[in-house]
Amino acid sequence: MKKYKYITCIALILIILIMKIGCSPSPPEFPDEPVNERGNTTGNITNGGHVAIQGGWIYYIGKGGQNIYKVREDGTYKKRIHKAFRLSSINVVGDWIYYNDAYGEDRGLIKIRTDGSERTVLCKDRCRYINVIDGWIYYLSYGTYAEGEYKYDGSTYKIRTDGTEKTLLNSNEDYFLNVVDNWIYCISLENSINGSDGPLYKFQTDGSDKTLLTDDICFCPIVDGDWIYYINSSVGNNLYKIRTDGSERTKVIAEWVYAFNVSGDWIYYSDKGDESNDYKSNLYKIRTDGTEKTVLSNDKDCSDINILGDWIYYQISYDTEFHKIRTDGTERQEADIP
Repeated sequence: MKKYKYITCIALILIILIMKIGCSPSPPEFPDEPVNERGNTTGNITNGGHVAIQGGWIYYIGKGGQNIYKVREDGTYKKRIHKAFRLSSINVVGDWIYYNDAYGEDRGLIKIRTDGSERTVLCKDRCRYINVIDGWIYYLSYGTYAEGEYKYDGSTYKIRTDGTEKTLLNSNEDYFLNVVDNWIYCISLENSINGSDGPLYKFQTDGSDKTLLTDDICFCPIVDGDWIYYINSSVGNNLYKIRTDGSERTKVIAEWVYAFNVSGDWIYYSDKGDESNDYKSNLYKIRTDGTEKTVLSNDKDCSDINILGDWIYYQISYDTEFHKIRTDGTERQEADIP
């Protein structure tokens, strides 16, 4: 009898515990995390916008522009959230991912939920240099897909994140759009030498007040704080910086810079190399004042340099894989981007 009562008590306790657990609210997958004010950094956008971060999640486009993935910063919970081809310029704000899709019938400027649902075509333009900020998307349009035909454009537009109020800002072809503090910084191709560089301008986000900042032939401008950094094609592809008001033009790196990005007090870049080292280039970092040059890797021709936290993501000329390395030059590895 005592044994029966003992078993009955244990059973009742277990039932109560199970009921309490069943009635308790499920904990969130992760605690509340910060929401981006802008979809990606100016430096990453200039370098193709392959990766973006929000809260503790990294969102990225797979190698060859295929698929969208997300993964926690610590490498856990990796998941493919969208299967597609020829994607670029990823931005993440709140519950939405914004990007360019250049393949298929429903191609154009796209948004999709961060869980992979509700893919929405915002417009049929083929876009580059997508900047998402303050409820607007700014981009360069290469043209529009309509009724099975492609019509070239080359203009700069903005459009609301819900797909309304598409607005022409500049009908002249502008490259490397950086949208910062109600200004758009870019190079103009009106007088370009090779079709990808030109003088540096800025204009208001309503399209007004177009202002020449320097008539240097510029490539890959990146706005960071009060400075614009750019490769100066007029002077041996050296790296220069200039204030956002056009003052204090300064040479920072007296080498042929192949690709670069800026984060905090550091510039991360690759050089072209020269005869003295058999044209073997390296990945470096250097302070924004031009001091403390440091070799991070001897990989050749690093490009598409994207920075997230203390990691550098990049491609190298002789393979299609993305690699990553710590900003201190340690832990070089494949970036685990499928």
